[in-house]
Amino acid sequence: MAEQLGAGYTEALSLRQQVILQQFAAIRKELTQAEFELRRTRSEIKVREALLKKTSTPTVSQLEVDVAAENDPITSTLVGRIMSCRAKLTEAKETFQPEYAERFAVPLRRVLSALQKQLDARREELRKRLEQRKLAENDAELQRLQSQEALLAEQVRELTQDLKEVSDQAQQVGGSSIDVEMMRVEIQHIEAALNSIAEERERLRVELRTGSRITLVQPATTPTSPDRTTKPGLAVLAGLAGFFIPVWGVTRWEVGKHRISSCREVSKVLGLNTIGAVPRIPPWAIRRLDAPSRRCQRWRAVMKESVDAVGAMVLRRAQSDQLRVILVSSAVNGEGKTTLATHLARSLASSGYRTLLADFDLRRPALNGVFHMPLAPGVSELLRAEAELAKTIRPTPLDKLSVITAGRWEPQLQAMLANDAPSVLFEKLRAEYDFVVVDGGPILPVADTRLVGQHVDGVILSILRDVSQAGKVLAACEVLEALGVRSLGAIVWSSPEDVYYAESGY
Repeated sequence: MAEQLGAGYTEALSLRQQVILQQFAAIRKELTQAEFELRRTRSEIKVREALLKKTSTPTVSQLEVDVAAENDPITSTLVGRIMSCRAKLTEAKETFQPEYAERFAVPLRRVLSALQKQLDARREELRKRLEQRKLAENDAELQRLQSQEALLAEQVRELTQDLKEVSDQAQQVGGSSIDVEMMRVEIQHIEAALNSIAEERERLRVELRTGSRITLVQPATTPTSPDRTTKPGLAVLAGLAGFFIPVWGVTRWEVGKHRISSCREVSKVLGLNTIGAVPRIPPWAIRRLDAPSRRCQRWRAVMKESVDAVGAMVLRRAQSDQLRVILVSSAVNGEGKTTLATHLARSLASSGYRTLLADFDLRRPALNGVFHMPLAPGVSELLRAEAELAKTIRPTPLDKLSVITAGRWEPQLQAMLANDAPSVLFEKLRAEYDFVVVDGGPILPVADTRLVGQHVDGVILSILRDVSQAGKVLAACEVLEALGVRSLGAIVWSSPEDVYYAESGY
């Protein structure tokens, strides 16, 4: 046809013909795909309908019933009672004489038989439920396929109409060039298929000519006597594996957790400024710091000196940066934040500053137990405007140190923390005290501390050596940075580094 036109492809096709050709090719491709999807959907519908006609009840395997029984609380209870009865029967046979054991076993066997019948009935009920569920799923899938068939049939009808319209346009413009181009495209598809077949044929021919990749070294023989040389070696390997596999597992677990082990790691890995370190103090000594014994007095002195060093850093920063309200928190619970907040407030009060210690760990308060004070009224009542500030402030035996306990938590308090209620409270406290130390909740588990942190002058993070995880501490720092909360640094508990007063003898 191209020869009859007397011109090549680029000269014979006008711009109008090329546009129509592209439309024709795109619609025909879409129509072919829609027809294929329609045939596949109709095949699936026929298979589904044949299965439903063949078996009115779906088949449920024993494994499916077992899985359903494992997740069924009634079945678990029956199995537990059956096992208990069997254990009692075994115990009776081993403990009593035969005639007494038989008397004891008769009622147990009746109970066991009744329980077994109940278990069988329950399993049969679970089987019927699974059959009904499968039947419902088959019906739903069949309806979905029928809806999809209707949509595809409508799509095929519309595409066929569009293809006919484009074909009519092509005949009006000139069908010879269109036919030439369609033949050229079909020839290209055929050539691509032939090339693929030829490549696969050549690959198979090469594999057939290649020799076997497996070489027989010697024929297999049946041993005439047992091999006793490999058993000791296997025993040694099993012993080594039993030793090294747990060690490897513990090591990998520790590496995955990446617990902080030093002050230098806080600065190097987390990029936090370490403003102080507290030496390792036994837990019993922390609980009995106020005891009159000499050992407790020594540990109290160590604690006081270490926290006083932190207090000195805070006072220095306060003079230059106007720090008045300081929040003490940690990434998660159990990392020493309450102990740090308590001793920091005591240190500031001992230095002659009017200090208030406020418990903002509203969900898990602790200061009321530390100072032996009632829980309410406290911060919660102040935020709800249910108490006056003067009635919530309680004095302590230490001069210039006062405490506000947490109060009683209610869910609506979180909404109050999100508004200006903490800011208004802190402004009142700034007018009456030199420093306000806030014992906040952990940063990651709950949002309370994130909301309170936006109204304070700075946050000190408490890090417990060999307990705090670097990933969680880093996540807490990122949360504070995202909220625009100022970080003053970190305190490392149980640190053996740079702690000179622990062994100075003073």
